[in-house]
Amino acid sequence: MRKTSQAEQTRLRQAVGVYLKTAEKFIKSGEFKKALEQVEQAQKLDPKNAYAHAYKERILELQHEEAKKRSAGEILAAQDREIEQRKLAEEAERKRKEAEEKKLREEEEARLRADEGARKGREEEERKQKEKEQRLKEHLSHANRYLEEGNFEIALDETEKALQLDPKHPDANQLDTRIHQEKLEKAERDKELRRKEEAEVAKLRAAMTEIDRHVATAREFLEREEFEEAVDSVEKALQLDPRHEVSIQLEEEIRKLKMEEYLRKAEEKIKRMEADEKRRELLREIQQFLVRAEVFYSSGKFEKALDEIIHALGLDSTHPQAKELAAKIH
Repeated sequence: MRKTSQAEQTRLRQAVGVYLKTAEKFIKSGEFKKALEQVEQAQKLDPKNAYAHAYKERILELQHEEAKKRSAGEILAAQDREIEQRKLAEEAERKRKEAEEKKLREEEEARLRADEGARKGREEEERKQKEKEQRLKEHLSHANRYLEEGNFEIALDETEKALQLDPKHPDANQLDTRIHQEKLEKAERDKELRRKEEAEVAKLRAAMTEIDRHVATAREFLEREEFEEAVDSVEKALQLDPRHEVSIQLEEEIRKLKMEEYLRKAEEKIKRMEADEKRRELLREIQQFLVRAEVFYSSGKFEKALDEIIHALGLDSTHPQAKELAAKIH
């Protein structure tokens, strides 16, 4: 039988209360029949209501007393018949309600059994679905991890297992397509990388041959003390490979010998200077070289600054300012 909610019970009590209050008014006015009708309406709503039963017994007693006052015979008999008829009617109504309640209970029990069976079926189906989703999720997680590691074949094995569980799963299909695509792209990148490496090796071999030629030419110029031409040759070698150790060392050697040559010439020139006037003129000339060297040094043109210093040192190899500035450049 269906259980009534708390709200329904509250509304039922309120309705029963209204009927009983109305019955109370009819009792006070001596209208016992109307009062009894109100009580019976309350009992239809709540057959087990104790207040309704008490009201009914009270009304019947009052009716009975009233009947005795009016007539001790016929009225009493009529009331007794009416009471008996009411009792019979109430008994029949009670049996009808009991039968109806029994039927409702049986129907409710059958419904509950059916609901329970359906619920267990749904739970089992949900359990299987969750288990499948969990396995599918694990396969996709493994596939993503293997993809990040570059293990395309193992990643594809995982997506294949996922698609066996659900061939139409969008994430599994998308990931499978992505792995195939990245596998192809990786193969193309590897192919291109090998091609570039082979080209780079060939280029490096050609460059090394060219570097050796420039280094050899620079050494020939160096032996003839043709320093500018030697520097040009070694710089061509360094343009091909700025980190070529032999070229770097040779460039340093050339610049050192070039500096020594300039210094030697400067010493010879100074020795030839005798007069103070010539010495002052020489210093002014040195100063001009140094001023230009400072300007070139400040603007980052170190080669030109060094040339100016070399000219200055060529005039005076012991000049402290020129030596200091030369040290800063080196």
